[in-house]
Amino acid sequence: MPLPFSATDLQNARLNLKGAFRDQPLVDKFITIRNTTFSRCLRNELGSLDASEMETLNSLCRRSSPFVQVAPKTKDTALGFTTAEMVFRTRFKARVTPAPPIRVIRFVRAAQINFLFNSVKDEHTIPGYVTYEKGIEKNVRPSPKYVRDALVREFNRASWSYDGPREEFIRGTFENEDTPGIKESALPYGIAADFLIVLYDEQARKILEVGRKMATMAVWKDKTVQFVMGPPAMLVLPETPASATTTK
Repeated sequence: MPLPFSATDLQNARLNLKGAFRDQPLVDKFITIRNTTFSRCLRNELGSLDASEMETLNSLCRRSSPFVQVAPKTKDTALGFTTAEMVFRTRFKARVTPAPPIRVIRFVRAAQINFLFNSVKDEHTIPGYVTYEKGIEKNVRPSPKYVRDALVREFNRASWSYDGPREEFIRGTFENEDTPGIKESALPYGIAADFLIVLYDEQARKILEVGRKMATMAVWKDKTVQFVMGPPAMLVLPETPASATTTK
């Protein structure tokens, strides 16, 4: 008497069962994070990812990832400052309805270097809800080399930080958008971000897609923008006169 299922059906069932065991701990964590009220600017170890979780997510990213596009965006303000952002726009491929129980969660590992009022503010993400640890160097006039080196240093110190989102699907579409960056700054300014986005089914406890992109952006004093798809060490310094070197 023939079996009611084929060998292929059995293999697919095994893969689905294996995937459920692999995905469930992460999805359970995502649900807990989204149900937690985080305080801005306060460290919270829940709002992060450890090495083992990243290993799983990176493996899933190689198997099924959405389309993630990154672009720089700057604008002058009325007060003579500059807004500088990197726009991470994601388009998912999964054939699902963009509504619960299908959910989106984001994490970011980032660093920023901001020059304002003759001081440099450097910061890097720590566990929490888009939480940064900050430092201030007073009476510094940063050169491009200073900005790049400080950005490399802070990015190496950065941890993953929970990044929402409040709007999971833009106007009910299969797209999501994130804009890490400074809202108002003097120049020069630098930001590096390692961006991670996950589409998952919280009811089936299954991860559907994982996207990851890393990008770095610098806006120099003359308002020229340098943008690279990679870590801040990839920034190529503009030629500057000797008088523009870093001083304290």
